[in-house]
Amino acid sequence: MDSDSTMNVGGWHYCYNEDLATEKALESFKLHNPESPYFLASDGGNDFSYLTERWDSVFYKHYQKNLGYGKAKRWEDIPTTPQRIREEVEVISEWVDRVCECMLTLKTDYVIKMEDDVLIQGKIKIPYDGEFGMCGLKTGNFYPQNVLDKFKELTGNELTPFWGAAGGVIYNTKLFVNNIDKFKYFIENYYPEIKKIHISSFACDSFVMMLYSSIGAEYKVNPDLTDSGASSHHPIVHNFKKYYSQPKEIYSPN
Repeated sequence: MDSDSTMNVGGWHYCYNEDLATEKALESFKLHNPESPYFLASDGGNDFSYLTERWDSVFYKHYQKNLGYGKAKRWEDIPTTPQRIREEVEVISEWVDRVCECMLTLKTDYVIKMEDDVLIQGKIKIPYDGEFGMCGLKTGNFYPQNVLDKFKELTGNELTPFWGAAGGVIYNTKLFVNNIDKFKYFIENYYPEIKKIHISSFACDSFVMMLYSSIGAEYKVNPDLTDSGASSHHPIVHNFKKYYSQPKEIYSPN
């Protein structure tokens, strides 16, 4: 695959109740990547099926159960009890199943994680040759050393030292789909141990880093992605809150 390849990238978008923001995110994707398929999934929220009629190759699934990953930070205020960890294991396991369903539907080599606050301003490219697990930002959210050590002890692999795999990150489909059993083993057996020493593990931005790291997959930094929240020269912009129904704070990196 050439380092500037634009082929085989599908869109994966979890949505809930931000109708206009969801529509605008999808619109920006299709404007610059009309040939790429898109999987839109309502996480127990509003009905977005009408959007499948506006663009070609848009798939839709309405899940009745809300996993609440858009509200992951609320879990940080809940004590880390055995019951709570058990509930998180079940939610994460179902999340993995849903991502797999999306990937099998799209049939693309890579999937970009779209969100209501992701703005696409150009062709989505794969900036690296060779195999990697994810391609996204390098953030300032670093794992404590005891978490890195515990992860290595449990899995035998190095954990990417920072977390923040949010909107705009690109997932490797083959590595995800082909390692579902290993992911489920990690979730059931190793996640509870990590959760006990890292309260933010339940945030999807963190947990998915652990999944790919658990199989030894490399994380690459994507120069085409920015977290600035403002329109720029970058093809992929995260934290773009313009179309949210209520004003929300825009993240500004240090």
